[in-house]
Amino acid sequence: MALRVDAFSRFKDLVSTSGLVSILAILIIHMPARFRNINLDDSSRFVINDKGVDLLASLCKFYETSEDEVKKTLVKTNNVVAEILKKKPCLASECKNGNLENINADGLTYFEDLLEESSLASNLNILEGELDEKQKLFINDDDSLLGSSSLSGGAMNITGAKRKLDSSPTKTMASPVSTALTTVKWLITIISPRQSKPSVELERFLSSCDKDVTADVVKRARIILEAIFPNSGLGDRSVMTNMQMDNIWAEQRRLEALKLYYKVLQAMCTESQIPHGNNLTSLLTNEKFHRCMLACSAELVLATHKTVTMLFPAVLERTGITAFDLSKVIECFNRHEESLPRELRRHLNSLEERLLERMVWEKGSSMYNSLTVARPMLSSEINRLGLLADPMPSLDAIAMQTNMSCGGLSPVPSLQKCDSSPGKNGDLRSPKRVCSEYQSVLVERKSFTSPVEDRLLGLHNLKSKLLSPALESAFASPTRPHPSGRGETCAETAVNLFFSKIVKLAAVRINGMAERMQLSQQIRESVHMFFQQILSQQTALFFNRHIDQIILCCFYGVVKICQLNLTFKEIIRNYRKQPHCKPQVFRAVFVDDRSSSRRNGEPGQDHIDIIMFYNQVFIPAVRPLLVELAPAGVANSMKSLFQMMNSLEL
Repeated sequence: MALRVDAFSRFKDLVSTSGLVSILAILIIHMPARFRNINLDDSSRFVINDKGVDLLASLCKFYETSEDEVKKTLVKTNNVVAEILKKKPCLASECKNGNLENINADGLTYFEDLLEESSLASNLNILEGELDEKQKLFINDDDSLLGSSSLSGGAMNITGAKRKLDSSPTKTMASPVSTALTTVKWLITIISPRQSKPSVELERFLSSCDKDVTADVVKRARIILEAIFPNSGLGDRSVMTNMQMDNIWAEQRRLEALKLYYKVLQAMCTESQIPHGNNLTSLLTNEKFHRCMLACSAELVLATHKTVTMLFPAVLERTGITAFDLSKVIECFNRHEESLPRELRRHLNSLEERLLERMVWEKGSSMYNSLTVARPMLSSEINRLGLLADPMPSLDAIAMQTNMSCGGLSPVPSLQKCDSSPGKNGDLRSPKRVCSEYQSVLVERKSFTSPVEDRLLGLHNLKSKLLSPALESAFASPTRPHPSGRGETCAETAVNLFFSKIVKLAAVRINGMAERMQLSQQIRESVHMFFQQILSQQTALFFNRHIDQIILCCFYGVVKICQLNLTFKEIIRNYRKQPHCKPQVFRAVFVDDRSSSRRNGEPGQDHIDIIMFYNQVFIPAVRPLLVELAPAGVANSMKSLFQMMNSLEL
C-alpha cells in the first residue's frame, strides 16, 4: 500500500505486478534462511548462473512480467522501505549474511534486521502507524476496499451517505492490510502463547461431569481439526518440499484453532457454573456442541489467514455438522471471546446471516428434524420433499475419511453414520455437507429493532446468565421438555429462537429496501407483519428457498393490496442495488416439480423465475393473509381484490 502511494500516486487504484514482484524479492532475501521452505537448488523453478540464483529473473519468468520494469520498481520499493522503516540500505553483494547464500546478490539491496525476530514486532508497529496515515488515500467517500456493508440492506456502517453522517472519532476506517495485520496480531499475541491442551481450570470442568470427559474432548479435537487442516499425503520427491511446507502450515493452523477452542470453551463453562453451580455434563458430553465450537474456531483461523483454498462452508463438510447446528453457537461464541477483533466479529455475523438467509433452509438441514417435532403438521411435507438431515458422521468415519483423502479436498462419497435417533445428549441428525458457492468476507451487521414487537424476539435476547440452559436445550433431545418449565419441548424452543432470528434479519432487509424505495413506515410495517405471518402460518413456503424470495413477494403483495403504483420490475431493480443481492434469488426459485406439472399440465421443473413463483405458488398460499392487510374500502370488494392480486403488472 505504501508503495502504491509513493510510487504510483497518480494511479492509486493500480495494482502493479512489478510492484508485487519487487516486494516479493525483498521478502525472500530478507526472510531468515531457517524459515525458508523453498529449495534454491531447484533449477526447474529458479534461473541459476555461476553466481547462484538470479532471483529477479526467476520471479519475472514465473509471474510473466518484465525484468526491466521490476528492476525499476525495485529501486522505488527499496526507497519506501528505507523511508518508512528508517533502515539503512547497503549493497547485498557486500553483506556477509547467511540469508543471501546461493543467491546472486549483484544489483540487490539489503537492509539489516528487516525481518529478524528481534525487530519484526517494532517494524510491524511502524507499518501499522504508517497505514493509518495512508489508508485514507485508498478509501474514497463512496465506498471501501472491503466493501464492508453488511449483507443486509440498511445495515451499512461505513459506506455511502450513511458513513458521511457518522462523524464519531471512534469510528475508524479499515484497509485490507491493516485488517489483516490486526487479526494476525491477535492470533500471535493472544492465542498462540496459550497451551495446546486444556488448562487446569478447564480440566476441572471436564472432570467434574458425571464422567471425566477430558480424554474425549482432546481426542475429538484432534480428529476434527485434522479433518479441517489435513496433512498432505505421500508423493514423489519432486513435490516433497511443497508437502512439507503444507504440513507445517496445517499443523500451525490446527494449534491456533485448538487453543482458541479451549479458551472459549473455558469461558463458557466459567460463566455457566459460577452463578448457578450447574452440572455441565449434558453440554460437555454433547458431540454436536463440541463440533460446532471447533468449526467456529477453525473458521476464524481460516478467515484470519485468508485461506482461499477452503472457503466457508467447507468447515461444515469437514466436521459433519449442518448450517442449523452452527447457527446455534455463533452468537454465544462471539460473546465469550472478548479479545476477538472487530473484523472477526463481523465475519461471524456475516456467516450467521448467510446461514439464516438460505443454508438453513436447504435440503438436508437438521432444522427440518427439529421442525417435525415442533410443528408436527409440517412433517408430511418435509418427508414428501425429502428434506430431513442424514445422521451425523461418526468420529471414526471422519478420521477414516481424512486418512483416505491424504490431504485432498475431495470427500469420500459416503461416511459411516452415527445412530440416527437422538442419543442421550440429544444429538440431532445432521448431514455431511458439500457446498462451495460461498466465499468468506469480512462484513458488519448492524442491529435492527423490528417495527413489530413479537414474543419470539425476546427469546433471541437471552442474557448470558442463561447460557448453559440455552445451549443445553439447543443441543438436547428435541422431544425433551424445556428446563424453563413453560410446557415447550426443546425442539419448540430451538425453532422459536431460530424463527426470531429470521424475523430480525428480515426486518433489517425490509427496512433497507423500504428506505431505498421511499416507502412509508406503514408499508414497511405491513410488509414485515406479512412476512412474520407467512413464517408462522405458511412455513412451507420457505422450504428450499432464500428468504429474500419471500421478502420480494411480500413487498409486491402489500403494494398491490394497498394500490400503490409500484411494479414488481421496480422492486427487483431496487433489490439489485442492495449489498446482499444475489441474481439467482429472482431468477431461480425452487418449486416442487410434481405440483408444477399438475398446474401447467407439462413436465415439472425444479426452478422458475420469481414472477411465476408469485403467481403460481405464493399468492394461492397466502391470499387469506394478504386480504387481512387490505384497506377497509378495498377489502369490502372481494371480487376486485382477488382480481387485483392475480394480475401482475410488470
